[in-house]
Amino acid sequence: MTTPPGLFDSHAHLQHGQFDRDRDAVLTRARHAGVRRILNLATRLADAHTVVELAHHHPECLAAVGVHPGDLDDWSDATEAGLRTLAPDPRVVVWGEIGLDYYRDTFPRDLQRRVFRRQLALAREHALPVSIHCREAYDDMIADLEAENGPTIGGVAHCFGGTADHARRLLDMGFALGVGGSSTYPRSQDLRDLLRTVGVAALILETDSPYLAPQTHRGKRNEPAYVALTAEALAETLEIEFAALREACWRNTLRAFRLNADASGRA
Repeated sequence: MTTPPGLFDSHAHLQHGQFDRDRDAVLTRARHAGVRRILNLATRLADAHTVVELAHHHPECLAAVGVHPGDLDDWSDATEAGLRTLAPDPRVVVWGEIGLDYYRDTFPRDLQRRVFRRQLALAREHALPVSIHCREAYDDMIADLEAENGPTIGGVAHCFGGTADHARRLLDMGFALGVGGSSTYPRSQDLRDLLRTVGVAALILETDSPYLAPQTHRGKRNEPAYVALTAEALAETLEIEFAALREACWRNTLRAFRLNADASGRA
């Protein structure tokens, strides 16, 4: 039976230790808020195993495996081999969280780009879309996507914060733009203006839990239930009904991640 369109938190980290004491209650609150699916993304090999386990224990959860640009101390041949072992699991639907981070610059940029391109190739090999983390590196990120034939990979630019030109180039490659709690902050008016220009057809919702809680909970732990608050704010920004926004973002997420009709796995 097809799951009716609901809220899809396309980017969360429920494997994080902040949820160890009340993970089941967090999932219950998400269900009560109308959240039907949650994609939990790994940042390194150890929690890649954890997100897969969560996806097998909780039917609303799906998994993404990969190494974050801030965790490249974990990157090795053994890590790649471990990710290859996990990628065929039917509950793994995305390769991520991967990308470039020039804001923190924790690791050399040439290393970041080399690992990013390697993971793009692995995603393509396993027929998985990607979820991309990018901070102050959009030109290089898009160049690397183009070099790796990004349109054949697809996915989402998580927590999009680039320019209108960056948005256009990503959309031209078939990528969705992730919209999270940061879009509700007072200083994010330029982003809201850009999202209004882009329109709902290219957008998907996310929380980045436990990070980036929306304005009404700013400074506190974020959780998937709060994706409803971001959706309400986005509907207001785009001047459309909440139900229409929810349904469009659900469809957009299925398309971006190439999921089946009830978003329970790969199409």
